[in-house]
Amino acid sequence: MTTVIIDENTKAGKSLIEFLRHSKQAQIIEENNKNTRLLKSIKEAEEGKVIRANNVNDLLAKLKT
Repeated sequence: MTTVIIDENTKAGKSLIEFLRHSKQAQIIEENNKNTRLLKSIKEAEEGKVIRANNVNDLLAKLKT
């Protein structure tokens, strides 16, 4: 077994991972740890992928839809 670390934050890295997903010779094992989720959340926030609300009731209403 060989381990390869790919930067999935780059266009080339994403393309390579997608290629390997469709390959029968490779198996993708993604790390699912808190740090990875935190970094993804930070990136989404920086990109503006957030929910804006005026108050708690507004937030709850938007989360339900």
